[in-house]
Amino acid sequence: MKNNKKILVVGLITLLVMVGVIGGAFAYFIFANTSENEVLVAGDVFMKYTESNTVIDADMMMPMSSYDPETYFEFTIEGKNTHSKDLYYEILINHGEEHETRKTRLDDKFLRFRLEEIVGEEVTPVIEEGTYEEIDNTKIWVNTIKANTKTKTIIKYRLYMWITDEVSIGSLADADYTQEVWNNQVFASIKVSVNGDFEEKKVDNTVPLLDTIKEAITTHTVGSCRPTITDDNGTPDKKDDDTIYFSGTNDCVNFNYVWYSGKLWRITAINSDGTIKLVTQDAITAIAWGEDTTYKEENKTSWIYQWLNEDFKDTLYNYQDIIVKDASWNATADDSSTPVRPDSNGTIVTGDVGLLNAYEYAQSFQNLFSDDDPFTYEKGYLNIGYWWWLITPYNSSNVRDVNNDGYLQNYVPDSYDYGVRPSINLKLNIGIVAGRDGGDGSETNPY
Repeated sequence: MKNNKKILVVGLITLLVMVGVIGGAFAYFIFANTSENEVLVAGDVFMKYTESNTVIDADMMMPMSSYDPETYFEFTIEGKNTHSKDLYYEILINHGEEHETRKTRLDDKFLRFRLEEIVGEEVTPVIEEGTYEEIDNTKIWVNTIKANTKTKTIIKYRLYMWITDEVSIGSLADADYTQEVWNNQVFASIKVSVNGDFEEKKVDNTVPLLDTIKEAITTHTVGSCRPTITDDNGTPDKKDDDTIYFSGTNDCVNFNYVWYSGKLWRITAINSDGTIKLVTQDAITAIAWGEDTTYKEENKTSWIYQWLNEDFKDTLYNYQDIIVKDASWNATADDSSTPVRPDSNGTIVTGDVGLLNAYEYAQSFQNLFSDDDPFTYEKGYLNIGYWWWLITPYNSSNVRDVNNDGYLQNYVPDSYDYGVRPSINLKLNIGIVAGRDGGDGSETNPY
């Protein structure tokens, strides 16, 4: 593919932005050889990039909370593809050229992008608000001109760019830029490229789950109901180095659903190291615990351990890259009616997959507790209306479980086939799908 370069100069009151656009103005023909001895045939295949007269004109641009619907750069992809394979094309962004006089490139995290795709009269935002911590050949969108497209297809794109109002400018010590640097040194330069061929392309349109769920904690509201969080001591005044637990009813905690490996999960906690603990929304199976109260691999008496870390684990997609291997599970015995935080030097077992302990379950309704309401445990978001095992022994003879009213009980480990709700810890930097294909964390639209 041949590329033509066009530089758009955007002047600001306090910031000069240079937007570079690299396009591919070309005709693209493919020959198809159906087999070694057959005749070489030519298909009617082309893809053309065209810039419109509409460009980003931001003479009066200042940091903004959202995009300006009147300020965008527009380009069009035209194509016909009578070939038997789909023709893929990708839209990428890069840092542009250095500025002649200004020496400080605007930090990428303060740039925002919006990309709209227009077919006929239908406008679809494919990136509603893109943020890139590091702009380096970042693929922001992929589309196809389908095989056997015999009439010319036309897809128009509008790219909006703005500077977020999260940037701080002034004389304070923690300001992002001083007024002098902002007015005289800062610039931004972005290049957009469009490339296409028959190789399948994918876009990494993921955002960090950790950032998303932290934001959801502070913004999620249902009527007058808000979720609450507690720290390792069960108090709402959490510290940064504590585990964060979610507490509340299903109405309040309706932002922590995740769809992974064909199963619906609930996020129950953000661990102190930034990993994220999940438990399945429903019981996956029903089995007896084992011969005794231990959750260990060595003695093979924990049937539930073997099922979770052999049979169940193998159903998890790409688990080697997604879940914490040999995670620690606190299985310290607890016989109290309202479990306290187990000692970190207590009984610690390891396994890729585990179960919630009694304290973790109690945290799900901790902030609903009231002396006037003895049935608080029924209202917590982890109560699913039937029996399921926990990892906590009650004593040397019994293991703790949750009954159909959400109440903590205990039974002999080999007595009943209770439900099993597997728990996993997601590794750091796990991403979720963003944009129009992603969810909002609710039950009907999970991450």
